[in-house]
Order: sequence, then structure tokens, then C-alpha cells
Amino acid sequence: MGRRARRPDVFISYDRKSSAEETKKLARDLEAAGFSTWWDTQNMRAGDDFYEAIDKHLDLCKAAIIIWTPESTKSKWVRAEADHALRLDKLINTHVPGMDPARIPKPFNQVHSVDLADRAAIVDAVKVHLPARRRRKGGTALGLLDSQTRTGPEPSPDPEPTPPGPAVSRPMLIGLGTLLVVGLAAVIYILTRTPVPDWNFDHSATFLGVKIPLAWKYEPPAPGKPVRFELESGQDGEFSPQACTDAHHYYVGNVNATREWRVRAVTDCTNRTPVSGWSEPISVTQYDSVYARIKATGEANVYVSNSQDQDVFKWGEQGFDIDLTRLILRDLSQSMGDDLTLVLHAVDWDRLLPEAGDGVADFAISSITRRPYREEEFKIKFSAPYFCTTHALVYRPEAIDAPIGEMVAGKIVGAQSNTTNYQLAELLSQDGMFKLEAFANTESIKNALRAGRIDFAVTDTSFAQSAQLDTRLPGGKEQLLYKEFGPQDMPTSGEVEVAQNYAIAVRRGEIQLLSAIDDALAKAKLDGELTDLFAAASKAYEEAHDYPPGNRSLGERPWECAGHVAERVDRSSPN
Repeated sequence: MGRRARRPDVFISYDRKSSAEETKKLARDLEAAGFSTWWDTQNMRAGDDFYEAIDKHLDLCKAAIIIWTPESTKSKWVRAEADHALRLDKLINTHVPGMDPARIPKPFNQVHSVDLADRAAIVDAVKVHLPARRRRKGGTALGLLDSQTRTGPEPSPDPEPTPPGPAVSRPMLIGLGTLLVVGLAAVIYILTRTPVPDWNFDHSATFLGVKIPLAWKYEPPAPGKPVRFELESGQDGEFSPQACTDAHHYYVGNVNATREWRVRAVTDCTNRTPVSGWSEPISVTQYDSVYARIKATGEANVYVSNSQDQDVFKWGEQGFDIDLTRLILRDLSQSMGDDLTLVLHAVDWDRLLPEAGDGVADFAISSITRRPYREEEFKIKFSAPYFCTTHALVYRPEAIDAPIGEMVAGKIVGAQSNTTNYQLAELLSQDGMFKLEAFANTESIKNALRAGRIDFAVTDTSFAQSAQLDTRLPGGKEQLLYKEFGPQDMPTSGEVEVAQNYAIAVRRGEIQLLSAIDDALAKAKLDGELTDLFAAASKAYEEAHDYPPGNRSLGERPWECAGHVAERVDRSSPN
């Protein structure tokens, strides 16, 4: 047989990390006042079952003191013990000095809470639950403090006894008492011994664009007897009812925030009498869309390439792409009625489209060429184009000027991996006419070309233009030249076009966000702001790199290639 548990006067529930020392002091003072106490760290013995001991002493005690701290309000064990005490009408709330009692979780905050420093008030609260005859003798220290600090008139003498009512037989009293004991025991067993619902779904960190598929497993204590399930959600330990269902799952959307969820079994959805305790709370984030996430958080997480120098589009934390992003957020802030904060994430080029497709990035902008195959591969949608350029072949001046196919035959050609330029070079090299090497960024390509490790490079024309300017020697002597690809230089197969339209990538299905971006672009094109932004970025880039001004043929519509491609071809030829 197991060891019979000592029946304590007071059970103390606490959070070990935040109130272990306060618990020791409280237990010591209560013992000095004549009350026996039980709390797990002090009273557990080797061989004791932890969970069984807690339940047993909560059942046996006369009063259960909960020490609420900011940390214990989030402790599932403290809340479970408070729930146990509340259901047995033994709950005494205390809170550490300085803590607002309003922070005590519901429904426990419906019970008055005493400041932990007010020992006299705690003793009074214990006495309500504990008859005077149950107090142990010898508790003079705290008892004296109690009598000296209590205010108000002395208790009045006992009133005259009232005439007795109808006689109640001893057998009747015994029968009623037995029924009460059996009923109370049944409630205690149901609430403390039966299993709680167990979460049973893919508990992802975030659900984006879909409802949360809350699901759980539960075996009722009485097979065949129907139960219902009550769900609550909340934040910071404050829960409120959400739903009641006969299913073992519940789909919930329109949350657009991070919330905690818990579920318990109940008899029905009208009275909601508990059949089990609450499940372990879980924290789940849900947004109906990226647009909803931006609106809810007030932040736009925009992904750009971490390349050091992307021509006029991005160098450092400035450039045309950055300026355009701020323009879009300005218009988006107006439509949302709130000022949005731009949070830039500089990442490897290979991550831009996958992060946008997964919804990790609100959108990606980094001189990304719009292609249908990319939309399919990465589950994204592109905005309307905001800039147009072409492909170019970059080379050293000693190369013989000829058609591009003849120039690269038998040579080594470099291109940035996972770009349309690499795709073009890969298609051209399929017949083995040249060797292709992949590079992580345009800076490394330029260095390899200047050092003679490769013979040619395939880049966007705008990048080729900057490479030429960046390597020009004093007096105008060129170290690098470039030539644009024309229709006659393109492969006969593959999804590669002469024109490269830069666009913004968003997660597929983000209709509201994509529409807002397209509206901002259309407005900026119409009123000339987009052209002015590109001109300003070009000027700033030339000044930052000490280039002579006016080296770019901007045109009035930089988002269109037609009409100024020929001008760029003429300017790229050696003087």
C-alpha cells in the first residue's frame, strides 16, 4: 500500500523561477501562525509521483494559496492548480508587490487577490477556509501580528440560539452527506483524473492565407457518451470563449494576429459543464493575406539582394529600387490609413523569389526580370514592369568585335547564377561552343573579367554600362566594353527574350497587395514620378561613384525598351 498523505491546512502554488524564495518565507510564516503547509519542492519525497502528489494534496488541503507573478500567470501548471482550487472553492489569490491584480488570468481574477506582503490579510483568508479548531497551537508570532494589526470593532457575542426547526433523523443526515461526498468525489475525479484534449494538427508557426486547422484528439471517460468541445483564445494569458463544437476540429480565420488557443471537453454547448480540464495552450499566428499582415503589423518586410552594388537600382541602402519601394509604401499607407515602416532584408539572390513565394517576404524587388516560368516555379505573381533593359556581352578591349556568337566561340563566359543572363548563356553553350562559369554576383564577374580569369560576361545592359564606367581609366581609356544582344544573337529555343522587364514579386494569390502595387506604379508612370525617380537615382549613383554626368540614355519612359535600345547600342560601341 502507498504511504498515506498528510492532510495539509494550506497548499501553496507558485512559479519556481520567480517566487521560490517568497514561497519559503510565506510557508515559514504560516507555520509560525499554526497552519500546516504543503508545497512541492519542500514536501516531495523520493519515490513520490509528482503529478499524483499535487492532485492529492490539492484534494486534501483546506485552502490553496496561489502566488501570482508576471511569470506564473503564463505557467500552465500554476493555472492548472488554480483551476483545481477554484473548482473546489479553496482558492486564495495573492500577488507579489507591484503587480496589478488585473493581470491575474481569467476566471481566477474574479476572486479577490491579497498583496503577498500583507500577511495578516492572508491569515484572515486562510481562517475563512479553516475552522479555528483545525489550527495548530504554538503559532504565536504571526497570530500576535494578526491581532495587533486588525482594525474594526470587536466581534459581537454569539446571538441567542434560535428555536430548532423540524427534526432531521441521523440516517437522513448520513445519507445526504454520503451523496454530497460521492458527488464531490465524482467531480474531482472528472476534472483532475480524466485526460485533456491533445492537439493533433500541423502546428506551424504561421498560417498565411488560410484558416487555422485547429484539431485535437480526445477519449471520453465514458465511452459512448457524447461530449462537446469548448474553445477559448487569448493573449498574455487572458482567454475568452470563441466557439463550441461537436467536432474534433475547428477552422478559424480573420485572426490576423498571434493568439493562444486552448480546448476542453464539456457536456453540451448550452451549459458547458466541464468534462475535462483545459488542454495545453498553444500559440498560433494567422493572417488572411500578406496585405492583412502588413496592415496588422504596420511593417512592410521587403527583400532585396545583398549584392554590394546593383548599379543605379541598389547600392548600400539606396537606389532606384529602394526609392520605388518607399513610393509604393507611401501610397499603401494612404490606402490603409496608417504610416507603414519599411524593414529591408538584404539576402542572397537565390532567396528572393522563394521567400516571396512562401510569404516570408511581403514582396521582393531587386532588378528581377519578369518571366512566366518564374511565376510557376516559385508560386509568385509579378507586378507590372517598372524598368526595361536588355542583355549585354561584356569584354576586354583586345577582343575582336564581331557577331556575339563568333566572339564567344571557344572562350570562357561568366554569368550570375539563377538569373535570366545565366539562362541565356546556358542555352547558347548547349552545343559546346564555349565554357560557362557561374558567379554569385556581378561584382565577382567584373573582377574575374578584369583579371583575365574569364573572357566574356553576360549581364543586363544597365550593369554592363556601369562596369564600363567603373573601370574607365583617367583620360577616357576603356578597360571593359559591352555589346547588347539583338534578336539575331538570341537562341532559337527557350524562354529568353531580348527585353528584360523588371518587376516586383509577391506571393501568389495576393490580389489586394498586387493591385495596390500596380496602382502605385500606374500612377507614378502617369504623373512622371517614376521617370523622375530613375533620373534622380542615376544622378546620385554617378555622383557616388565619381562618374561624369549624363552617361545614361534615360528616356521619358524607362519601363519601356522600345525607342531607346538603339541609342544604348550606339553608345556601347568603342570610340
